[in-house]
Parts: sequence; structure tokens; C-alpha cells
Amino acid sequence: MSRGLQKTFRAAVAHHQAGRLSQAEALYRRIIAGQPNEAETLRLLGVIAHQRGCQEEAEQWARQAISACGRPVAEFCNTLGAVLAAQGKPGEAVRCYQEAVALKQDYPEAHQNLGRTLAALGRMEEAAPHFEKALHLRPGDATAHHDMGSVFAHRKMAAEAMACFEKAVQLDPRNADAWNNLGNTLHRQGRLAEAIACFRRALALQPALAAAHNNLGVMLQEQGARGGDPQMAGEAMACFERALQLDPRNADAWNNLGNMRRARGRVAEAIVCVQKALALQPGFAAAYSNLGVMLHEQGKVDEAILSLQQALALEPNDAAAWSNLGNCLMEAQRFAEALSGYDRAIELQPGFLRARWHRSLVLFMTGEIERGWIEYEWGWADGQRTQPRPFGQPRWDGSPLIGTRLLFWGEQGVGDEIIWAGMIPELGDRHIVECEPRLVPLFARSFPGVEVIPREIPPHPTTALADLQIPAASAGRWLRASLDRFPRHHGYLRADPERVAHWRQWLDTLGPGLAIGICWRSGVTAGLRNLSCTNLQQWGSVLSVPGVHFINLQYDECRAELDQARAHFGVRIHEFSGIDLRQDLDDVAALTTALDLVVSTTTAVADMAGALGRPVWVLMLTSAGHGFTMGQHYVPWFPSMRLYERTWNEPWEPVLKRLSQDLADLASREAAVPDTAPTLWPLLPSGR
Repeated sequence: MSRGLQKTFRAAVAHHQAGRLSQAEALYRRIIAGQPNEAETLRLLGVIAHQRGCQEEAEQWARQAISACGRPVAEFCNTLGAVLAAQGKPGEAVRCYQEAVALKQDYPEAHQNLGRTLAALGRMEEAAPHFEKALHLRPGDATAHHDMGSVFAHRKMAAEAMACFEKAVQLDPRNADAWNNLGNTLHRQGRLAEAIACFRRALALQPALAAAHNNLGVMLQEQGARGGDPQMAGEAMACFERALQLDPRNADAWNNLGNMRRARGRVAEAIVCVQKALALQPGFAAAYSNLGVMLHEQGKVDEAILSLQQALALEPNDAAAWSNLGNCLMEAQRFAEALSGYDRAIELQPGFLRARWHRSLVLFMTGEIERGWIEYEWGWADGQRTQPRPFGQPRWDGSPLIGTRLLFWGEQGVGDEIIWAGMIPELGDRHIVECEPRLVPLFARSFPGVEVIPREIPPHPTTALADLQIPAASAGRWLRASLDRFPRHHGYLRADPERVAHWRQWLDTLGPGLAIGICWRSGVTAGLRNLSCTNLQQWGSVLSVPGVHFINLQYDECRAELDQARAHFGVRIHEFSGIDLRQDLDDVAALTTALDLVVSTTTAVADMAGALGRPVWVLMLTSAGHGFTMGQHYVPWFPSMRLYERTWNEPWEPVLKRLSQDLADLASREAAVPDTAPTLWPLLPSGR
């Protein structure tokens, strides 16, 4: 190169190093015009094209440079490798980098590039020695410490990874990637607040860093779940959406966005997101597992099982996937396989509380009642049962209660408290029952031998008078350990007789015919709960039965549904003024007692009717029975209850049709002998 061209070259390099790419390119091209085979200039033109994202042009310049050299040169091979990697040709890039380090063993950039490309291919252990070499050659380089931290993170060496990432941000506080990965390491240690700060720092430095948006979303989602902060959940959703705007091929972000949409009840949208993640990353085990859960919530159990089996084929040691598979197998009534799934989950992760809780439900459904009660205690740690009350008395161990006073305290929900209350008469007198305040009048009348007090925070002073205490469901271990321990009762709750007379008088004004109370869904329909609910529009066959007056017992806002049913079927579902079906539970008990029959899905309405000894026909998803049926096709807790069951792959309409036929028979018998009480029992245990 002539002296003049050398001067031009030095000026071009100065512009290039300062980031003035246009000026540098113009000077490089001037040199090439005078000396077309100047190899280093050709290489640097390739570097500029690469920096501008023009990878095909960059490859042409890089190959011309190598050709002009007439022999392999490490720097030129490294440049071509970078261009090929940017073009999505990692295999070719690896070969170029390998040639570069073979030609020049102490070439830190080539070792670093080779390590990063191998890591991106999932070959982290092959990448590790190249990262080590780069760090050895440049111990003061932040990027080298960052890359070595990635190796330690892959090896689950948290302390070593933390040290590397901390050193990287110390050496270069503007290294967004290092802040991002430091955040990941802090997350794995459960230090969420610090992790969030790191991700925010990374994004302040590099707002277009899609991985940091995704990671911040994960942190906010977790922190929001811990604190129940819906605003944080909304911010997490925005993070995932922003990550995908920046990088639509980010499979992790699609999977995470799917989880967020599922949590908000948007299951169909969630499935689309997870399917996009799998299209981008077919070996994404966690996405298959999540898809299985979502399909299960849609009632697509066979598809869910296949998805979870695919997840486990990819990641056999995923305890959550084994547990989720157990849930689906339970739904499909493949109980032995479900238990095996939970057992495997617990073997892999002994502290997996959700798997232990679900195992208790399968044990109930297979009739292993005593063992089921023991496993049911895991519900405390998993949050499936109400948080333990702050009582200092020892837990009752089932021994005789002679001379001691027991505190029997309700838990889990109104329906559950009503079920467990059936054990109160067996405790004897003088004991204390703490319950939902709305149940106090009803329980006090029904169990006059005990003292009934409302659940309060702090606890009612009377609770201090007890010698022992027991959560209501936990008493089942001692009082309902086998089927022969369930009494054949005619109801253990007693409604106010004056209010019963009031409601009977009101019902008489409707004219001849059966008075049937109906409740078609729970007040909570999220997730799997929705599978146990019906839609009032599905009740056409029932509502068309003649000789029946239908009474609304649906305890939440349902005006639009009632109006729609009346318009569609021409049937009025009667409502009452002066009663709050959610709050006035004592009056609800009186109304229920006055009715001829209650028809309900698995709700507190059905529990109330069964506890009052009133005839009640229950629409039940078979898998929702667990502790309700104790593995039977009837309900041991409530002798007056008859089940109309459906399996996961059966629609509600045929079940409702069977029920409507039974109801029509009942109504016709009542019409034939109108002045006698309807013959509602004895009935078969099941409506199937």
C-alpha cells in the first residue's frame, strides 16, 4: 500500500473506531478503488456491512478478503464467522471460528465468538474452555467475565456465576447483558426485589433488550402472585408483550404470556401463545407441560395427557409435569396411573406440596379414606386449606373427649363448613364451634349442646376456654375414617320454623305443582371450576317440565341469565324480595326446607339442602367428587342427595335430559295425588 493510501487507511480506521461508519466506508472504498486486493480493507468493509445488518454484503466482502490473502488468516476467519452467525448459519460460523483459533491460539475475540456460538447451539460444555481461554487472555474484560458466568449458571454453580456477573458489571456498569444475567442469578436464589432492580437497570441501558423485558415480566408475575398485587400482574403482561414486539421469535416470552393469559381466564388465547412457543422451539418441555394444563382446563383431557407425556419425554425429571399428568389421569378416572404420577412427582421433589394434596383426593376417590385424610393435611402447607387459625391449644388426636372442651373451627368455605358440621353431634356437649358468621344462627339452633361463636380476627374470647382444638376437616380422620362411620341421618341442620312457615305460605301462592329450587353454577368459575358448572341455557329440558315452579337459589348476580332463560324457554324462575341468598343463610335454610326439591351443581346450595335432610339432586362432574363421594356413586355425607354425574368427555345436556325425565315422573305423580307430600325418597344412590 502506498504512503498516500496508508494515510487514507489510518484516517478510515479512526472514523471506524469512532463509529462514523459512512466516513470510514467512503475512505475504505477509495483505497479499494486504487488497490482492489487490499485484504484488510476488504475485511473492514465486511465489518461495516455486518455492523449495519447487511449480512449478505458483509459475507461477500469477507470472502473477497480471504481470497485476496491467498491463505487462511485468523482475523479474516473470525470476521466471516461473525457474518455467518448473524445470517443464522451457526454451523458454518463454528467452523470459521475453529479455524481462527487453530491459526491463532491466543486470539480472545475468536475464542469468545466460538464460545458464544456453541452456547447458542446448546453446547455449553464445549463452549466453556473457549470462554475460559478468553478470560485468561483478557482478565479485565467485562464480557469475558459475563460469558464465564453463563457457564457457571449452566452448571448451576450459583455462587461462581454471581461472582462473574458482579465482576462484569463492576468492570463495565453499562453492560446490559451482564445486568440481565445477574438478575437471573438473583432470581434463582429467591432474591426477587434485587433481581427486579437488575432487570430494570439492564433496560435503562438497553431498552430494546427483549430478554430483559421477558425476565422482568417473570419477576413481576412472581412478586405479584406472592403479594396478590393485580397491578404488578398487569405490568408483567406488558413486559411479555413488549419482549415479543422486540423479538417475535422469543419462545420463552410466548410461553410466559400464555401463562399470564391463562391466569386471567383467557385460556383459548393462552393456548395460542403456548403453541407459538412450541412452533418456535419444538423441544420446549415446559411449554408442552403448560399446554397440557390449559387443555385440561378446557376439558380436553385426552389432548392434555398427550401434551404432558410429550413434556415428560423431553424432560423426564419435571416434577410439575408428573403432577399435572396425575391431575389429568384423575380426571380420566385412571386412578392407579394418577397415583403413580403423583408418587413420581414427590420422589423427584419431596417438598412438592400440590402433588401431595392431589394425591389425597385420589385416595378419597379410590375409597382409601383413612389414608386420604392423612394426606389431606398437606393442604395446609400448599394453601389449599384455609390458613391455620392462631390457636395455642394442642390438636385433638381422636382420643375420648371426656372432661375436656374442644374447639371445632370451620375452614375452606361455607359449603365445606356445612359438610364438616355433620360431625358436630358426635363430639358431645359443652364444646365450642367457631364458624363463618353467616352460619352462627343456623348452627346455634341446630347444635344446642355446643357454644357457637363467629370467626373473628382476633379470635373470639371464648376460644381461649377450650382445652383442645381441631380444624373441621381434620376431624374427619377420627370420625369419618371408613364408610361405616357415615351416619344415615335425616338432616342435622334445623331451620327457623317460623320462617319455614312463611316461605311455605309464599310458595302456596304459586299454585299447584312442585316447588323446585335451582342453582346452576358456582360463584367461582375460574379454571377447572368451570367444568363443574352449567349454563342456564343448557337447562331447557328441565325448565320445560310441566307442573313445576322453579325457584332461584343462584346466590350471585344472575338477572341477565334469568331474563334470557325466560325469553328463550317461556318459563319464569321465581325470585323473592327481602332475602339475600348470599348473606341471609339462616333464611336460605328456611326457604330450602320449604321447597319440595333442590337441583344444583356442586355448590353450597346443594350442601345446605343435604345438611337439612331435604331432597337434592346434584349435577356433578365425576372427578369433582373426591372427598364428597369417598369413591362411591352416592354421597355418604348426605343420604338425601342423589347424583347426576358426567365424565369429562360427556356434555351436560344428556345428563340434564335424564334429570328432566325423572323430574317429569315426579311431577306427574304429584299431580295425580296433589294433597300428599311428593315421594322423593328412598331414591337410587345415583342418577346414572
